[in-house]
Amino acid sequence: MLRVIVDENNNAVIRAESWDLDHMYIHLLQFAGQPVIGIDYTKYPFPGYKKAASLLLAFAYEIRHANHGDRELYTARNGILSGMIAPEGTPREQIVKPEDIREPCEVIDYVEDEILTETDIDPDDFEKMSEADQRDFLAGIQIDPDDMKTYLAYLHRPAAYPFAQEDYPHASIYNTYIQFRLPLAETLLYALILNDLLKQKKQFLHSCERQTQEPDERKMRKEYEKNSLYLQMRSELLYMERFCEDVFASLYKIVDLDTYKEFHKKTEAPLSERSPFRNLTNNDIKRLEDIASSAKINSADDLRSFMEKI
Repeated sequence: MLRVIVDENNNAVIRAESWDLDHMYIHLLQFAGQPVIGIDYTKYPFPGYKKAASLLLAFAYEIRHANHGDRELYTARNGILSGMIAPEGTPREQIVKPEDIREPCEVIDYVEDEILTETDIDPDDFEKMSEADQRDFLAGIQIDPDDMKTYLAYLHRPAAYPFAQEDYPHASIYNTYIQFRLPLAETLLYALILNDLLKQKKQFLHSCERQTQEPDERKMRKEYEKNSLYLQMRSELLYMERFCEDVFASLYKIVDLDTYKEFHKKTEAPLSERSPFRNLTNNDIKRLEDIASSAKINSADDLRSFMEKI
């Protein structure tokens, strides 16, 4: 999972599993033209964008430090029900799969129907009564003693769990993620640059496919190896695309619908020679860094101003 949200101070909060951040880190270095995992560019795959892509190294720096424990952790429920994993020390006879639990359904339905029709007690109040009081109560509405015994045994049965904590010592109802915060303007700049580069991902993938593990080795890889690399890289680029989509979507919390649609139209437009990130100079890089560090995006006007400046 990789998520980007906006906090109460309108900072971008990047949240992901460590493995996902690793994938992003590697690809940020690749997009910036750095030789990693045996890929040494003889020709940069994004002509005219190498200067702009160098700005992504600052983002890679934040990811590396987050993955080294220099930022934050975040925990969230993972959807596993709290009653699914037995606490440590639970007797083994209480570890029972749901399909193996046999409940006296007919007796349960009969007794509960009698309680509802013959009395006006709230079912929750009945369950809170002691077992002795429940027995006296049921006797008062002439429940068969055998049915009463079966029903009370059902009500007061030991808890059953599908899984034991001892069998899955690392299992939990929570997942833990790495989290770090960046100014929204800075994060948006990274996403806009990546958005331009990802529109050229086919040539990036072909460039990676042509590479070999050693720069001086020119032998063709076996076909399945090339296909495997291509599929792996294409899959991992989804992390980058998800990052961009989440950053853009997070703006919807700040701006009105018309402004968001106007912005989204720009991000979806095909690349052109007039891209603000193509063929930058060192002065352009400094200008973008200054804009990202000083801009505050708290409204639709702030977003328009930011886009005009870059």
